[in-house]
Amino acid sequence: MSDIPGLEEWIAALSSALGVDVSDVNVDELLDTAADAARGVVRPAAPVSLFLVGLAAAKSGDLDGTLALTRSLAQNWSASQ
Repeated sequence: MSDIPGLEEWIAALSSALGVDVSDVNVDELLDTAADAARGVVRPAAPVSLFLVGLAAAKSGDLDGTLALTRSLAQNWSASQ
């Protein structure tokens, strides 16, 4: 998990409150995806992208594939626009 002070505790508390298994949370992958969206699109795209990733992953059951697709799209966004 990331070494950002307070982040691990926040994730544990939020996961518990939301009824999510904290072992299902790949913080580094989520942060990398957010960074790709912020850099490749625009900064506000980061939280919105992760929200959409969560919705899509809940629907499809494929978090890894959803993250990979999102990262790829964000990394190639400026090239395609």
